[in-house]
Amino acid sequence: MPGRPQSHDNAEKSRRAFEERLPASWTFTAPTGDYGVDGDIEVFEAGFATGMHFLVQLKSVERLAGAPKKAIKNATRNYWAALDLPTLIVLWEAASGRIWWKWAHLVDDWGADPANKELTVIFEDEWSADTPNVVLDEVRAQRALKKVTRVSRSLWQ
Repeated sequence: MPGRPQSHDNAEKSRRAFEERLPASWTFTAPTGDYGVDGDIEVFEAGFATGMHFLVQLKSVERLAGAPKKAIKNATRNYWAALDLPTLIVLWEAASGRIWWKWAHLVDDWGADPANKELTVIFEDEWSADTPNVVLDEVRAQRALKKVTRVSRSLWQ
């Protein structure tokens, strides 16, 4: 019988753990292929679509040895930076079931060697009951920034 790699098992478990923590009014849609984004989250309020979306990239680790951190490819980070929607990086630890998160655009690369193909993301924020509100505030801020940028551009053209 064919076996299933542990990495595939952990990927599925991390998705389930993340979805369980999302507000019931938010939807998680997985793309057909995995190219650095594992899901699109759409925010609904009072039963209505808000037009607010963000992307999520799920990472997993069997057991952390120290502070929560995970290496990501620079090419993947560059891809996230090129996207129109903000990307939330989520780290799930299988041993404890705990989740940490960080916005891709807030990953600190100060002092990173450009010759390296990877960058280590250090996660300071553990998922809590208030995290969806904090995430939503950032999504709103990113949308507002886009609108200001569009208006500014049109004024100077």
